[in-house]
Amino acid sequence: MPLPAGTYEMKVVVTTTQGKSTSREGIINVNPLDGDPWASEVSFERIVAPGHSAVLYGRNLSSVKSITIGASEPIPVVYSTENGNDILTYTVPANAVNGTFRLELIDAEGMNYGANKVTVSSSALITSGADRITSGAVTTLTGINLDRVASIEIGGTRISEFTEKTLTAISFSTPTLEDGEYPMSGVMNDGAEVQFYKNGQVETTTTVVMSSQQTLWSGHHYVSWDLPDESPNKTFNLIGMDVFAGIKPGAVMSIHYSVEPTDEYHQLRTTTVWWNDLPGTGTIEFSTDGIAEITLTKEALDMIQEQAGFICVGHGYYVDLVTLR
Repeated sequence: MPLPAGTYEMKVVVTTTQGKSTSREGIINVNPLDGDPWASEVSFERIVAPGHSAVLYGRNLSSVKSITIGASEPIPVVYSTENGNDILTYTVPANAVNGTFRLELIDAEGMNYGANKVTVSSSALITSGADRITSGAVTTLTGINLDRVASIEIGGTRISEFTEKTLTAISFSTPTLEDGEYPMSGVMNDGAEVQFYKNGQVETTTTVVMSSQQTLWSGHHYVSWDLPDESPNKTFNLIGMDVFAGIKPGAVMSIHYSVEPTDEYHQLRTTTVWWNDLPGTGTIEFSTDGIAEITLTKEALDMIQEQAGFICVGHGYYVDLVTLR
Protein backbone atom coordinates (compact mmCIF):
# COMPACT_ATOMS: atom_id res chain seq x y z
CA MET A 1 0.00 0.00 0.00
CA PRO A 2 1.67 3.29 -1.08
CA LEU A 3 1.80 5.88 1.68
CA PRO A 4 2.95 9.51 1.49
CA ALA A 5 5.70 10.52 3.88
CA GLY A 6 4.49 10.81 7.44
CA THR A 7 3.66 8.87 10.60
CA TYR A 8 0.91 6.26 10.63
CA GLU A 9 -0.73 4.11 13.29
CA MET A 10 -0.88 0.43 12.35
CA LYS A 11 -3.01 -2.35 13.82
CA VAL A 12 -2.64 -5.99 12.75
CA VAL A 13 -5.41 -8.43 13.62
CA VAL A 14 -4.82 -12.18 13.14
CA THR A 15 -7.72 -14.65 13.31
CA THR A 16 -7.36 -18.43 13.51
CA THR A 17 -9.55 -20.90 11.66
CA GLN A 18 -11.35 -21.53 14.97
CA GLY A 19 -12.34 -17.85 15.16
CA LYS A 20 -9.91 -16.80 17.86
CA SER A 21 -8.05 -13.56 17.23
CA THR A 22 -5.26 -11.39 18.57
CA SER A 23 -3.88 -8.01 17.57
CA ARG A 24 -0.78 -5.86 17.71
CA GLU A 25 -0.46 -2.09 17.29
CA GLY A 26 2.52 -0.06 16.17
CA ILE A 27 3.78 3.06 14.39
CA ILE A 28 5.01 3.26 10.79
CA ASN A 29 7.27 6.18 9.86
CA VAL A 30 7.52 6.84 6.12
CA ASN A 31 10.51 9.14 5.56
CA PRO A 32 10.62 11.70 2.71
CA LEU A 33 13.17 11.20 -0.05
CA ASP A 34 16.21 13.47 -0.18
CA GLY A 35 15.20 16.70 -1.87
CA ASP A 36 11.46 16.21 -1.33
CA PRO A 37 9.49 18.98 0.39
CA TRP A 38 8.85 18.16 4.03
CA ALA A 39 7.13 20.05 6.84
CA SER A 40 8.20 19.10 10.37
CA GLU A 41 6.11 19.57 13.51
CA VAL A 42 7.81 22.21 15.64
CA SER A 43 5.31 23.22 18.28
CA PHE A 44 1.62 24.20 18.36
CA GLU A 45 1.60 25.45 14.74
CA ARG A 46 -0.25 22.25 13.74
CA ILE A 47 -3.33 23.41 15.68
CA VAL A 48 -5.10 25.91 13.41
CA ALA A 49 -8.31 27.96 13.39
CA PRO A 50 -10.83 28.12 10.50
CA GLY A 51 -10.48 31.31 8.46
CA HIS A 52 -7.18 32.37 10.00
CA SER A 53 -3.52 32.44 9.07
CA ALA A 54 -1.24 29.51 9.93
CA VAL A 55 2.36 28.47 9.26
CA LEU A 56 4.42 25.39 8.51
CA TYR A 57 8.17 24.93 9.05
CA GLY A 58 10.36 22.51 7.17
CA ARG A 59 12.86 22.01 4.37
CA ASN A 60 12.81 22.15 0.56
CA LEU A 61 9.59 24.15 0.78
CA SER A 62 10.44 26.71 -1.92
CA SER A 63 8.88 24.42 -4.58
CA VAL A 64 5.56 24.14 -2.75
CA LYS A 65 2.75 26.19 -4.32
CA SER A 66 -0.26 24.93 -2.36
CA ILE A 67 -1.39 22.48 0.30
CA THR A 68 -4.45 20.41 1.05
CA ILE A 69 -5.97 19.68 4.45
CA GLY A 70 -7.84 16.39 4.23
CA ALA A 71 -10.10 16.55 1.18
CA SER A 72 -9.95 20.35 0.87
CA GLU A 73 -9.35 22.20 -2.36
CA PRO A 74 -5.71 23.30 -2.85
CA ILE A 75 -4.85 26.20 -0.51
CA PRO A 76 -2.27 28.73 -1.83
CA VAL A 77 0.86 29.24 0.27
CA VAL A 78 3.44 32.00 0.60
CA TYR A 79 7.06 30.89 0.96
CA SER A 80 9.62 32.74 3.07
CA THR A 81 12.74 32.07 5.11
CA GLU A 82 13.68 33.14 8.62
CA ASN A 83 16.96 32.43 10.38
CA GLY A 84 17.75 29.92 7.62
CA ASN A 85 14.48 28.00 8.03
CA ASP A 86 11.85 27.44 5.32
CA ILE A 87 8.37 28.74 6.21
CA LEU A 88 5.00 28.40 4.45
CA THR A 89 2.17 30.76 5.38
CA TYR A 90 -1.41 29.93 4.42
CA THR A 91 -5.00 30.71 5.37
CA VAL A 92 -7.16 27.91 6.72
CA PRO A 93 -10.47 27.73 4.80
CA ALA A 94 -13.26 29.45 6.72
CA ASN A 95 -15.51 26.43 6.15
CA ALA A 96 -12.96 23.93 7.49
CA VAL A 97 -14.59 21.55 9.97
CA ASN A 98 -13.07 20.63 13.30
CA GLY A 99 -10.93 17.53 13.34
CA THR A 100 -7.48 16.11 12.58
CA PHE A 101 -6.61 15.70 8.91
CA ARG A 102 -3.72 14.63 6.70
CA LEU A 103 -1.74 17.48 5.20
CA GLU A 104 -0.23 17.29 1.71
CA LEU A 105 2.21 19.62 -0.03
CA ILE A 106 1.75 20.27 -3.76
CA ASP A 107 4.52 21.57 -6.02
CA ALA A 108 4.27 23.46 -9.33
CA GLU A 109 4.11 20.19 -11.32
CA GLY A 110 1.18 18.97 -9.25
CA MET A 111 3.17 16.37 -7.32
CA ASN A 112 1.84 15.61 -3.83
CA TYR A 113 4.04 15.05 -0.77
CA GLY A 114 2.93 13.92 2.67
CA ALA A 115 3.53 16.12 5.71
CA ASN A 116 1.69 14.44 8.60
CA LYS A 117 -1.40 16.06 10.13
CA VAL A 118 -3.00 19.29 11.26
CA THR A 119 -5.83 19.77 13.74
CA VAL A 120 -8.52 22.27 12.86
CA SER A 121 -10.13 23.69 15.98
CA SER A 122 -12.76 26.33 16.73
CA SER A 123 -11.97 26.10 20.44
CA ALA A 124 -10.21 28.87 22.31
CA LEU A 125 -6.66 27.60 22.82
CA ILE A 126 -4.13 29.44 25.00
CA THR A 127 -0.60 28.69 23.81
CA SER A 128 1.55 31.03 25.91
CA GLY A 129 1.46 33.33 28.92
CA ALA A 130 -0.26 30.94 31.33
CA ASP A 131 2.82 29.53 33.05
CA ARG A 132 3.66 32.42 35.36
CA ILE A 133 1.61 35.53 36.19
CA THR A 134 2.34 38.55 38.36
CA SER A 135 -0.25 38.98 41.11
CA GLY A 136 -2.31 42.14 40.74
CA ALA A 137 -0.82 43.11 37.37
CA VAL A 138 -2.18 43.15 33.82
CA THR A 139 -1.57 39.80 32.11
CA THR A 140 -1.70 38.93 28.41
CA LEU A 141 -2.39 35.41 27.16
CA THR A 142 -1.93 34.49 23.50
CA GLY A 143 -3.32 31.71 21.32
CA ILE A 144 -6.14 31.13 18.79
CA ASN A 145 -9.87 31.88 18.86
CA LEU A 146 -9.41 33.92 22.04
CA ASP A 147 -12.16 36.35 21.06
CA ARG A 148 -14.51 33.52 22.09
CA VAL A 149 -13.33 33.47 25.72
CA ALA A 150 -16.11 34.47 28.14
CA SER A 151 -14.17 34.11 31.39
CA ILE A 152 -10.95 32.86 32.99
CA GLU A 153 -10.78 31.45 36.50
CA ILE A 154 -7.61 31.51 38.62
CA GLY A 155 -7.58 29.98 42.08
CA GLY A 156 -11.37 30.23 42.33
CA THR A 157 -11.50 33.88 41.23
CA ARG A 158 -13.52 34.40 38.03
CA ILE A 159 -12.37 37.06 35.56
CA SER A 160 -14.88 38.19 32.92
CA GLU A 161 -13.66 41.73 32.15
CA PHE A 162 -10.83 42.05 29.63
CA THR A 163 -8.77 45.09 28.70
CA GLU A 164 -8.07 43.43 25.33
CA LYS A 165 -9.79 40.60 23.50
CA THR A 166 -8.77 39.64 19.95
CA LEU A 167 -8.50 36.46 17.91
CA THR A 168 -4.96 35.90 19.20
CA ALA A 169 -4.72 37.64 22.60
CA ILE A 170 -6.62 38.50 25.76
CA SER A 171 -5.47 40.85 28.52
CA PHE A 172 -6.90 41.27 32.01
CA SER A 173 -6.06 42.37 35.54
CA THR A 174 -5.06 39.36 37.61
CA PRO A 175 -6.43 38.91 41.13
CA THR A 176 -4.17 39.72 44.05
CA LEU A 177 -3.23 36.32 45.45
CA GLU A 178 -0.44 35.06 47.67
CA ASP A 179 2.61 33.66 45.91
CA GLY A 180 2.04 30.04 44.93
CA GLU A 181 0.55 27.68 42.35
CA TYR A 182 -3.11 27.95 41.39
CA PRO A 183 -5.42 26.07 39.00
CA MET A 184 -6.46 27.99 35.88
CA SER A 185 -9.39 27.22 33.61
CA GLY A 186 -11.73 29.09 31.32
CA VAL A 187 -15.11 29.07 29.62
CA MET A 188 -16.03 30.08 26.06
CA ASN A 189 -19.12 32.05 25.07
CA ASP A 190 -20.92 28.83 24.15
CA GLY A 191 -20.13 27.22 27.52
CA ALA A 192 -17.33 24.98 26.21
CA GLU A 193 -14.05 24.80 28.12
CA VAL A 194 -11.05 26.90 27.14
CA GLN A 195 -8.04 24.77 26.23
CA PHE A 196 -4.38 25.21 27.22
CA TYR A 197 -1.34 24.00 25.28
CA LYS A 198 1.38 22.85 27.68
CA ASN A 199 4.31 20.43 27.29
CA GLY A 200 3.03 19.27 23.92
CA GLN A 201 -0.44 18.41 25.25
CA VAL A 202 -3.83 20.14 25.09
CA GLU A 203 -5.59 20.34 28.46
CA THR A 204 -8.71 22.03 29.81
CA THR A 205 -7.04 23.02 33.09
CA THR A 206 -3.51 24.11 33.85
CA THR A 207 -1.42 25.28 36.78
CA VAL A 208 -0.16 28.84 36.93
CA VAL A 209 2.49 30.26 39.25
CA MET A 210 1.36 33.51 40.87
CA SER A 211 4.11 35.81 42.06
CA SER A 212 4.29 39.24 43.65
CA GLN A 213 7.81 39.83 42.38
CA GLN A 214 8.68 43.20 40.92
CA THR A 215 8.51 43.15 37.13
CA LEU A 216 11.50 44.87 35.52
CA TRP A 217 10.44 44.13 31.93
CA SER A 218 7.73 42.15 30.11
CA GLY A 219 7.34 41.39 26.42
CA HIS A 220 8.58 38.94 23.77
CA HIS A 221 12.05 39.99 22.56
CA TYR A 222 13.99 37.69 20.20
CA VAL A 223 17.77 37.36 20.71
CA SER A 224 20.40 36.08 18.26
CA TRP A 225 24.08 36.95 18.15
CA ASP A 226 24.03 35.86 14.49
CA LEU A 227 22.24 39.10 13.58
CA PRO A 228 24.16 42.22 12.49
CA ASP A 229 25.24 44.72 15.16
CA GLU A 230 22.63 47.26 14.06
CA SER A 231 19.76 44.84 14.66
CA PRO A 232 17.73 45.49 17.86
CA ASN A 233 17.58 41.72 18.33
CA LYS A 234 21.34 41.23 18.44
CA THR A 235 20.99 41.42 22.25
CA PHE A 236 18.40 42.13 24.92
CA ASN A 237 19.27 45.55 26.35
CA LEU A 238 15.90 46.92 27.46
CA ILE A 239 16.55 47.49 31.18
CA GLY A 240 18.35 50.74 31.90
CA MET A 241 21.36 51.28 34.14
CA ASP A 242 19.23 53.52 36.38
CA VAL A 243 17.10 50.49 37.29
CA PHE A 244 20.14 48.55 38.47
CA ALA A 245 21.44 51.61 40.36
CA GLY A 246 18.44 51.27 42.70
CA ILE A 247 18.80 47.52 43.35
CA LYS A 248 20.29 46.38 46.63
CA PRO A 249 23.00 43.66 46.59
CA GLY A 250 21.62 40.16 47.14
CA ALA A 251 18.46 40.61 45.08
CA VAL A 252 17.64 37.75 42.68
CA MET A 253 16.80 38.58 39.07
CA SER A 254 14.76 35.98 37.16
CA ILE A 255 14.86 35.96 33.36
CA HIS A 256 11.97 34.02 31.84
CA TYR A 257 12.85 32.80 28.35
CA SER A 258 11.15 30.77 25.64
CA VAL A 259 12.72 28.96 22.71
CA GLU A 260 12.43 29.95 19.06
CA PRO A 261 11.58 26.44 17.77
CA THR A 262 12.92 26.97 14.25
CA ASP A 263 16.46 27.76 15.44
CA GLU A 264 19.02 24.96 15.48
CA TYR A 265 20.35 25.67 18.97
CA HIS A 266 19.50 27.76 22.03
CA GLN A 267 22.02 29.49 24.31
CA LEU A 268 21.75 32.36 26.79
CA ARG A 269 24.37 34.46 28.55
CA THR A 270 23.92 37.36 30.96
CA THR A 271 26.63 39.97 30.53
CA THR A 272 27.50 43.64 30.69
CA VAL A 273 27.33 45.71 27.51
CA TRP A 274 31.02 44.89 27.14
CA TRP A 275 29.97 41.20 26.82
CA ASN A 276 31.69 40.20 30.07
CA ASP A 277 29.76 37.50 31.99
CA LEU A 278 28.30 38.60 35.30
CA PRO A 279 29.95 36.90 38.32
CA GLY A 280 28.77 33.34 38.85
CA THR A 281 27.12 33.07 35.43
CA GLY A 282 28.03 31.44 32.13
CA THR A 283 26.48 29.96 29.00
CA ILE A 284 23.09 28.29 29.50
CA GLU A 285 22.14 25.70 26.88
CA PHE A 286 18.50 24.63 26.70
CA SER A 287 15.81 23.12 24.47
CA THR A 288 12.68 24.09 26.41
CA ASP A 289 11.31 27.25 28.00
CA GLY A 290 12.81 28.10 31.36
CA ILE A 291 14.02 30.65 33.88
CA ALA A 292 17.58 31.89 34.47
CA GLU A 293 18.13 33.20 38.00
CA ILE A 294 21.00 35.56 38.83
CA THR A 295 21.99 36.79 42.26
CA LEU A 296 22.94 40.44 41.87
CA THR A 297 25.93 40.71 44.16
CA LYS A 298 27.65 44.04 44.79
CA GLU A 299 30.35 42.93 42.33
CA ALA A 300 27.72 42.25 39.64
CA LEU A 301 25.94 45.57 40.21
CA ASP A 302 29.23 47.44 40.11
CA MET A 303 30.17 45.73 36.83
CA ILE A 304 26.85 46.77 35.28
CA GLN A 305 27.46 50.40 36.20
CA GLU A 306 31.13 50.37 35.16
CA GLN A 307 30.63 48.52 31.86
CA ALA A 308 27.74 50.46 30.31
CA GLY A 309 24.81 48.35 31.49
CA PHE A 310 23.21 44.89 31.44
CA ILE A 311 22.33 42.74 28.40
CA CYS A 312 21.35 39.18 27.51
CA VAL A 313 23.16 37.61 24.57
CA GLY A 314 23.02 34.23 22.86
CA HIS A 315 20.89 32.65 20.17
CA GLY A 316 17.52 31.11 19.51
CA TYR A 317 15.30 32.41 22.30
CA TYR A 318 12.93 35.15 23.45
CA VAL A 319 13.13 37.12 26.68
CA ASP A 320 9.53 37.19 27.94
CA LEU A 321 9.76 38.47 31.50
CA VAL A 322 12.40 39.82 33.90
CA THR A 323 11.49 39.99 37.58
CA LEU A 324 13.24 40.87 40.81
CA ARG A 325 12.80 39.52 44.31
